Amino acid sequence: MQRSSGPWLLGPGPDLVFGCGVGYLVLFPLLLLVLRLTLTDLGAGWIAFTGLVTLLTNSPHYGATLLRVYERREDRRRYAFFAIWISLLIWAAFAAATRVTWIGSVLVTLYLLWAPWHFGAQNYGLALMFLGRGGVRVDPVTKRLLHLSILLSFLLTFLIASAATPTVGLNGIPDDGPGVIYRFISLGIPDGFVALAMPAVGLVYAACSVAAFARLRRRAASWAALAPALLLMLLQASWFSMPALIHWATPAWDPFLTFHVFWFAVAHSVQYLWVTVYYARRSDPPERTGSFLWKCALAGIGITTFPALLFAPGLLGTRPADMGLLFLLFSTVNVHHFMLDGVIWKLRDGRVAKVLLRTEPEASAPITPGSGWSPLRLGAWALGTVSVVVAVATIALDLEYRRALERRDAARFERAVTGLTWVGRESAEARINLARKLLLVGETERGLAEVERSLVLKPTPDAFATLGWLRGSGGDLEGAVEAYRSGLELDPDQKDLVLYLASAYAELDHGDRALEVLEEAALRWPRDPSVRRSLLLARRGRLPAEGLHDADRLPEPGS
Repeated sequence: MQRSSGPWLLGPGPDLVFGCGVGYLVLFPLLLLVLRLTLTDLGAGWIAFTGLVTLLTNSPHYGATLLRVYERREDRRRYAFFAIWISLLIWAAFAAATRVTWIGSVLVTLYLLWAPWHFGAQNYGLALMFLGRGGVRVDPVTKRLLHLSILLSFLLTFLIASAATPTVGLNGIPDDGPGVIYRFISLGIPDGFVALAMPAVGLVYAACSVAAFARLRRRAASWAALAPALLLMLLQASWFSMPALIHWATPAWDPFLTFHVFWFAVAHSVQYLWVTVYYARRSDPPERTGSFLWKCALAGIGITTFPALLFAPGLLGTRPADMGLLFLLFSTVNVHHFMLDGVIWKLRDGRVAKVLLRTEPEASAPITPGSGWSPLRLGAWALGTVSVVVAVATIALDLEYRRALERRDAARFERAVTGLTWVGRESAEARINLARKLLLVGETERGLAEVERSLVLKPTPDAFATLGWLRGSGGDLEGAVEAYRSGLELDPDQKDLVLYLASAYAELDHGDRALEVLEEAALRWPRDPSVRRSLLLARRGRLPAEGLHDADRLPEPGS
């Protein structure tokens, strides 16, 4: 291998901060400290911020892969089997999954299990790239040790996710009714085996990592030549190995798991854009950074936005955003990205090696983009532009929705819900919240219509609680009982629904049935004061003590 003129791509600063993860390694502990100190939900502004960060990093990194595969005629032909046929298979599975739950669960499971390997493979490839550019010879044994280190890091995460008793929040709501969402399909590895395997795999992982770098140190001219690769392996450990072991030893770390996953996904995306920017600038013909990133944004935001519009309820789909459509789309986009990425970025590929390692493999013909603006090309970029507008509008509407949620302004809240529906984010939860806003200002008929719409989208205990209250306040106590029972069929642990059901029976003069419901509730929640009080009143024949269906007793969210 011919030595490169230096180890850096864009320079030591950008390479260390964006490529080797120094920015992440410094920023994450500070952000985690902020989260620990607040110990509360950071609010609508925080949610809007994370949405914007995702829009600026995560989506464009998908776009970079799409450009690499689809923009140039030569690449489309070269990767045709994957770019066309396998891609069509993946997206056909997505379309089917919007109606068939188990197909969606397979896609979600495939994404969650594949993601740690994909992230680790990128760190491994970049480590080899830096070593090659720095003139460090990596013999086959050392390369296998590095590769085994990445594999074992992945295995730690795999064991945690696939245990028979899951300790990571990967599962959806475990019901089989019409409100079921897509679920992670655990492989059910016995807990005893996981308990034995985790420390053993952790020790072998540490041994392989130390052995690999001990061998590299004997071949490197200085520690500086090894620094980028060392940082990347430390980054890998901070993303997967250490969190998996910490979680296994201390499950209380769970509240910060989602935060951790979000930020290392951002770091991975930034890392990917950093290397693809360099590749684009060194390609033939070279591309300007600004133009390349804009095209990445158009392509990436298009693939993460347009399918949600197309498969929203009322068009090609049947399931709203909060029933798993968005996570299904996210999983499908990632599975497609992982597949294409594994095909196109290989250091043994002549063209990739020529750019990233500065070696001189066999000569290749110049790569030229498609000429002119064909109708297909023009349509693709127009779709991307529209998707950017929709994505930005979605963030703004979601922020408005969360702010309006805390106020009694039903008109403002309705505008936000309607806007979210137009951008493919219709939500059963949003509809039931809108129903409550309307009911609080006396719009009973419109509130009922929103409750019914919510139930069509996704039956939930909240929706049935509100429906039961509406029927009871209108004098239809039999209908109220039916609604409360339907809610409890979805989730028998909804204590407030049990109390509403008992009170409705009492209003119907079915005191024996009310007493039966409350005695069962007392066995389930023996120390709950509201259950004990209701049971005492029922035994005295004084239930309900208050008007359950009075206008000022609308069920609270979560009842």
